[in-house]
Amino acid sequence: MRGDEIIVRKATSKDIDGMIKVLESTKLAEETWNGNERWVKRTLRKSLSKKDYTILVAEFDSTIIGFIDCIIFYSFWECEEQGMINHLFVHDDYQGKALAQNLLEP
Repeated sequence: MRGDEIIVRKATSKDIDGMIKVLESTKLAEETWNGNERWVKRTLRKSLSKKDYTILVAEFDSTIIGFIDCIIFYSFWECEEQGMINHLFVHDDYQGKALAQNLLEP
């Protein structure tokens, strides 16, 4: 898998099932939400509707393999909008392959 084969784009509600599969591949699913898929879907849908909140997904071969979410805010010090990363998830099968780097690049 090469970096140029990975597509990073803004998430939509159609990506929720793919994002859940990424979460399920991690220990987070067991430790945090115990497979309560309904809660996760509702939370992701709500997050996607927020103006100052962005989720980017990484796709490889039309499959979501990771995602990152960030909060966009105005910095009085920098006098511009900035983002703060909230979470970054990579499917277990794709960890160690520099996918996070693709999600972090502008």
